[in-house]
Amino acid sequence: MKIGAINNRSISFGRALTSSELTDYRETLTQAKKIAGNDGKSILIVHDACLPQNPGTNTGVGNLSAKKSLEFFDFMHNYLNINAIEVLPPGEIRPLKDGQFYCAYSSSAFSLSPHHINLEALTTPKYGSLISQKDVSEVVQNNKIDDKDLVANYENVVKKDSAADQALRKYFLKFQSASNVKDLQKAFETYKKENADWLEPKVIFNALSQEYGHDKWQEWDEFDKNLMSNNSKEAQERRRVVTAKRYQDSEFYRFKQFMADTHLSEARKNINSRGMKLIGDCLVNFSPDEIWANQKAFDLSTTIGWNVPAFDYSNIENPNSEAAKLLKKKVQMFAKRYDSIRFDVSWSYVQPVLYSHNGKNKGPDFGDRLLTQIEKHVKEVKGEAFDTHDLIHEFDASPDDFELVRKYDKKYLFRDSIQDRTKAMGTTYMSETWGNNFHYLELNKHQRNFILGAGNHDPQPLRQIAEGIPDNDGRIYKTDNIKYLSKLFGTRPEELQNPVEFTRAKFAEITTAKHNQYFYIDVFGEKRRFDSQYKNGYANYRQKIPSDFQSHYFKALEEGFAFNPMDALARVFKLRGLDRINPELYERMIKYRDILMEKTKAIVEPPKKSKNPAAVAIVGIVGALTGGYALINSKSKK
Repeated sequence: MKIGAINNRSISFGRALTSSELTDYRETLTQAKKIAGNDGKSILIVHDACLPQNPGTNTGVGNLSAKKSLEFFDFMHNYLNINAIEVLPPGEIRPLKDGQFYCAYSSSAFSLSPHHINLEALTTPKYGSLISQKDVSEVVQNNKIDDKDLVANYENVVKKDSAADQALRKYFLKFQSASNVKDLQKAFETYKKENADWLEPKVIFNALSQEYGHDKWQEWDEFDKNLMSNNSKEAQERRRVVTAKRYQDSEFYRFKQFMADTHLSEARKNINSRGMKLIGDCLVNFSPDEIWANQKAFDLSTTIGWNVPAFDYSNIENPNSEAAKLLKKKVQMFAKRYDSIRFDVSWSYVQPVLYSHNGKNKGPDFGDRLLTQIEKHVKEVKGEAFDTHDLIHEFDASPDDFELVRKYDKKYLFRDSIQDRTKAMGTTYMSETWGNNFHYLELNKHQRNFILGAGNHDPQPLRQIAEGIPDNDGRIYKTDNIKYLSKLFGTRPEELQNPVEFTRAKFAEITTAKHNQYFYIDVFGEKRRFDSQYKNGYANYRQKIPSDFQSHYFKALEEGFAFNPMDALARVFKLRGLDRINPELYERMIKYRDILMEKTKAIVEPPKKSKNPAAVAIVGIVGALTGGYALINSKSKK
């Protein structure tokens, strides 16, 4: 394998970092990022359902609060210097497309998927030890799919009457009368009261679905179809009776939501204690029961794409409208559960694209009015001191789609309404005039308040692009990417045809930005595609992180496809002339870059948690002060 040369250096460590080296590695990485101006948000994006599981506890679906997940976050925190974990939407997911495809973005906005419940925790004294390790082992034994270490088995965990669901019901039946969980029982009663506004409609919907034998509410009779908007005595009695008939099922559903919320809160505390924030992805969608319960909030004759019903945009700015109330409720639910929020399809809050029998049209232009309302909703939960720049808005799209969030003003600039908002951007569609850090800086009037990634859950994984594999529609992105990368780094285009060199250049290019996001598939140099868009099938949204993730990461580093932060930063230092200004630091970066790229590593003692997590996320614009910012701009223009 070709490794970037450095004079008079021959390194052959053949191993991972020791604890003492890891301390110096972290210090080197933090210092280098600060000088390079890459010291902002550093976000690892994962699907928590795909987090790693030990073979002995592999129920089929990962869990944020599980011990193995926390080990993984510690590892990524140490080696990548991340300061935040972003998870995909947490809601209840239903099988789509022949009953096999489970998409996190087609889930619920309020209720949580039962995979957030940590069965292992329920065997401990903290939760009364009301089920045993044997009960959990039976769930594990029922996970019989092939490649269970790499594929999520939703059917074993999230479905009604699945093995995990049966273990939970066993716990719940004991919980109702147990004498050693009094505090938990009180907390459950409080939870039901405080969350009744969204929880009870779901209980009623579930009961009606059982009564009708299906959940297609549009086919129910007119009275039940509009039951939640009817305040007559007859409707109130109907709601009471339908849930009373299925009291145990209704109470069990409430309990699962309570326990999922409890364990999500514990996961967040554990992640915070490690010096990282937890960011939730606020999906633009709603589940069928949420649409049924809030029909007046929508224009059901129109969608914003993906079969997602459009809000009643004609009234959404009226705070007393059903649309405004529902948006507020969703935003504040995410604000309560997470440290910060990433908003899916944020252009739907600026100027939505509307699809109806009239075809595709632009919706109302709200400017920044809805975004301001969203920020107000968050501050009502978090307090006035909350920095709304921590909120992330997805504006990652192709140039054609991007017309709705930019304006013509000599150049195609971001609209004024989103100039001061933090934006999530990607470089999949990179070209000489689009999809790169320099161009996004131009669009944003040289403000660096956007988060740049090589990709996310949507597009092809970086490795597929590096190997020239066509996308679903036949497009090959590598060619246009190379045109820009070769000019930026002064590399001959033919060199970047090498998939490894291309991958390393892509990671280096996003490192020229202040803020970064990394999708776990790309971090591990995986070729597996997470989301195939309109070709989605069984394998999508199931790509798990393997249990021995350390070995997989180091192997991918050896191959040259994993994210090696020292390699990316070294290239940025060279680009900006910072290697000459900071030669000793540059030498240390090269040292650790080469260690991580050496072959035949052995896993050494697990990395220890940083004693000073705050040092990982130093904020400042040192890169600009050293002249690096100017250098990258001048280099890009050549």
